[in-house]
Amino acid sequence: MREPKHHAPPGGAGLPPLVRLLARNAAFGFLVAICFVAAMLLLDINGLGTLILHSPDGIIATFALTFATGLTFGGVQMGIAIMQLADDDADEGAADPGGGSGRGHRDDTFYRHRLTAAAV
Repeated sequence: MREPKHHAPPGGAGLPPLVRLLARNAAFGFLVAICFVAAMLLLDINGLGTLILHSPDGIIATFALTFATGLTFGGVQMGIAIMQLADDDADEGAADPGGGSGRGHRDDTFYRHRLTAAAV
């Protein structure tokens, strides 16, 4: 008998949903970064496009700029996606087991104290 081969379905369907969410948002962040760097170079902001075009190491500089910007934009995009997960739960009416809105307990003692101006 032949054993069935276990391959992950195309499109990353074999990954956990949160990993897929992070990968999709990181890829979108990198795509936005590529467009952003391309716009900066094409619009020649501060002479950056000219500088890279005339530099012998222009390809390395473009790759480094795109990679660093992609890491930043990808991380921001993943952070936005993670922070919106709580909003999605609240929108669906999901309550926590203790019976609240699921947004955590607000400690009112922090909000009772107000700063006042001191005479100098």
